[in-house]
Amino acid sequence: ASPYRLSSAAMLIGLANGALYLTHGPWAYTVTLEQSVEKILGTRILGTRILGTHEWPMSERWMSFAAVLLGMIFSNWHRGHHRVDWLPEPAWLKNIGGGILMGTGAAIVPGGNDALILYGIPSLSPHALPAYVAMTIGIALALFMTRLVSGTTPKIECRGDICTGHL
Repeated sequence: ASPYRLSSAAMLIGLANGALYLTHGPWAYTVTLEQSVEKILGTRILGTRILGTHEWPMSERWMSFAAVLLGMIFSNWHRGHHRVDWLPEPAWLKNIGGGILMGTGAAIVPGGNDALILYGIPSLSPHALPAYVAMTIGIALALFMTRLVSGTTPKIECRGDICTGHL
């Protein structure tokens, strides 16, 4: 929303995440969904181990998941974008494809880029540096392909505390 600066919003998100981490340990709403699906299926999604001894995700995780969803809904309402648009658009396919690629990459690399940078590389984990290099090459290839297909490279312009992307 217009009254918030980017750094203020990032600070609020960071403080909320830090409070959750201190009171609840590492958490992610995607892990809650993954644990639930694995429990329903009776097997691990990305493995062969049977979940006989695992429990359903804690109710606190489901409350955090609900808070994330309610926060997104409130944010849209606060910005004045509170209508649901069910008409399909070509951009949906690009968004779904990008999401699938990002999800696949996060599943292959334990923890994603933040875990690589904050934990993996500093702890000299053997998978971290090769995974980070592969991720960087993948980003470079995506930018190269974007330039090859569209003739332009995406640019991010930051003025003050506001960043906008242009293709």
